Amino acid sequence: MTAPASLSGRPSQPLDRPGEAQNAFSRPRLLLAFLAYLVVTGGFLAAILALLREDALKSGAALGRSFAQVIEEQTARTVQSVEHLLGQAQRELRARQAPGAATEAGMRAVFRELLADLPYVRAVWFLDKDGVIRFDSDEGNVGIALADRPYFAQYRQNPTLGLRLNDPIRSRSTGTWFIPVTRPV
Repeated sequence: MTAPASLSGRPSQPLDRPGEAQNAFSRPRLLLAFLAYLVVTGGFLAAILALLREDALKSGAALGRSFAQVIEEQTARTVQSVEHLLGQAQRELRARQAPGAATEAGMRAVFRELLADLPYVRAVWFLDKDGVIRFDSDEGNVGIALADRPYFAQYRQNPTLGLRLNDPIRSRSTGTWFIPVTRPV
């Protein structure tokens, strides 16, 4: 086989196959179109995700506000119930002011009866002016000094304080944490 000669006497270049030049030009265009598709699709997905994130944040904030409102209402009602319980305990103590009328066993029974309808209140106790437990709904704590506890000391520092919801503290008798709700008698 011989190479075809041109009129100039030089061998001619082989002719490209049909569409080969067009294919060489189309590959970069196809790659560019694919990249453009990826960028547009990625941008579209990013925009949708941003909108979904914004919606999720808004609904989360609304849910958080609703939850906070429910907790606030429940806490207020709980504190009101405890305040009522402490008022009843105070009335019971006053009704037994005569010497010997308020016995340890008798006041324990009264305190336990007051606690019966309040499952979220673990115990009730009465401290004297020196911070010593005189009456308690639990057994074995009468005579224990709690004068060093912040919920008692605050009334020594400021006797005009009323009902107080105090910071959580660990119980010395049970080892569990509790939130003292206190009021002077």
